[in-house]
Amino acid sequence: MEARIVSLIEEIKQERQNRRHALPMQPPASRDRLQQLQEQVTAKLDYRLPEAYLGLLGIVDGIDSNGILLYASATQPLVGYADRAEYTIEGFIEANLIWRTYEPNKQFIFFAETGDVVYCHNLITDKFQIMDRIAQEVDSDASVFITCEELLGALLNHMLDRYGDKEEGEA
Repeated sequence: MEARIVSLIEEIKQERQNRRHALPMQPPASRDRLQQLQEQVTAKLDYRLPEAYLGLLGIVDGIDSNGILLYASATQPLVGYADRAEYTIEGFIEANLIWRTYEPNKQFIFFAETGDVVYCHNLITDKFQIMDRIAQEVDSDASVFITCEELLGALLNHMLDRYGDKEEGEA
């Protein structure tokens, strides 16, 4: 896992700890759980998960922060709400199977979402992108990435309210 990604996750954890009544982050997914996830994604979605995404889930198994939801290894209760079934974090496979019920979405693999945008892998262009969830258009060249790590870096920066063309920590 790239040091910049680990650092951004630590910043999000620290920001949450500094807020009153903030819930802790989700625990990491186990190696066995990540292996099962990879096998299930291959079987159900015909896709090989990027190591960057698996590495992130090995640190924190999904994140719901600042209006952005990074899918977990499976749908599960949010930490602090284990007794309330309505407070869950959505799993990667479950989310993608729902997205794929709409035919045009079958050309994407989705990693995260907000009310306005999705963070995804375009299987046609083989690029990672931040795309308007309704129009399915990319805002600008700054929203298209070569690697999953770049996409995840942008996503984590967005969780920290950093939306500039050059995200903090990028060269």
